[in-house]
Amino acid sequence: NDDFKFLDTFTRSLNNERIKSADFESFNPELSISYDETRKLFLKTHGNYISSRIISELMILSNRLISEYMIDNSIPSIFRSQDESRNLEVTKIKGNRDFSFYRNVAQIGISTTPKPHYGLGLDSYLQYTSPIRRYYDSLIMRQLDSFLKNQSLFFSKDKIDEIIQGSIPLLESNKAKSKNAYKHWALKLIKQDKIDELIGYIYSDIKDKYIIFFNEYNFFDSIPKINCKRIYRENDKIRITFEFIDSNTLNIHNIQDIL
Repeated sequence: NDDFKFLDTFTRSLNNERIKSADFESFNPELSISYDETRKLFLKTHGNYISSRIISELMILSNRLISEYMIDNSIPSIFRSQDESRNLEVTKIKGNRDFSFYRNVAQIGISTTPKPHYGLGLDSYLQYTSPIRRYYDSLIMRQLDSFLKNQSLFFSKDKIDEIIQGSIPLLESNKAKSKNAYKHWALKLIKQDKIDELIGYIYSDIKDKYIIFFNEYNFFDSIPKINCKRIYRENDKIRITFEFIDSNTLNIHNIQDIL
């Protein structure tokens, strides 16, 4: 339909303009584990549809505009920034699920001081579009709502600084728990499908082991070098087998490479 075509053209234009200043042209598609009516697990890929790209770019636009509004009106807020990734390495890999390795990526910063977000190619940025899913978004919504209705601030800058400092450790902990929960269900999916071999790619070489990214399932694990029949380098493809999977402890036991 015409509206969809307009949104497609409009968001492509936004994206093309934005990535001129961005460190990243694109990101790997997100994966999630779901189940059908028979409670059988299956893998879902997000972000491969035109509609997903439209929504993503419109959310970035909305977050940027609200960020600018907060700055222009001196409204204390929670800004996200990212320094330039000066030594960024991007390796595009064609495999059973195409993806890219991103190495030497600058960390995301969160503060009440607006700074550029080089990852997205923006002068300032915040997130407010998911107040149910993200805690900081709900705070920004409350702050903005108070200003628009009463021309008053719900939170002072000092209060927001206090909230950020108090919440960062908890949010980092929740992020780690979310990753572990995803890996738990990914391992259960592998067990359910009776898969006894996996294909991955070497992300890094750390002393006595290799870190492997299993791109088809979107998680990392490691293999001791003593269990390898050859030397691997970064980005090399590796095929592995294993004795058994314990999804509760997130362990793949006795990983061995297959030549």
